[in-house]
Amino acid sequence: MIYDELGAFFAWWHQTRHFMPPTSGDVVRITDNSTSNIIYRAGRFQVQQVIMTPNSMITSHRHPNVDSIVLYGSGDMTFHRNDDPVFVGINCGQDLLRIGPNDWHSGEYGPRGGVFYTVQHWLDGAPGLVIDDWVFRDKNETKKNRSL
Repeated sequence: MIYDELGAFFAWWHQTRHFMPPTSGDVVRITDNSTSNIIYRAGRFQVQQVIMTPNSMITSHRHPNVDSIVLYGSGDMTFHRNDDPVFVGINCGQDLLRIGPNDWHSGEYGPRGGVFYTVQHWLDGAPGLVIDDWVFRDKNETKKNRSL
């Protein structure tokens, strides 16, 4: 893993598993196929837990203001980064994937659904829910996640 600001924050959070959700503003977002929950925020860094329903997918997209590390929690999942399938989902709390602000990525979740944590460094200095910092790869796409 690259040792930079995000790498240092990830190493600290991964060891401590510190929980400190924001005391104001949106902390939970529920869609048809997902629930996102901010479990830690301090300055430009935060950790978000994402729970995907069984047999669902996340459309190819990027987050232009977020550098992140995705950490596998549980379930059946396959991530794609820049058109390469990257399987994440064998070792709970150990399998991870770095996703930069220019990386196109998507995910597919099997019969058990999937849980992952996204450890984030917000480059514009204003953390929020990553589902709001979203650029679709396919300009005609309108749904961020859906059933398979």
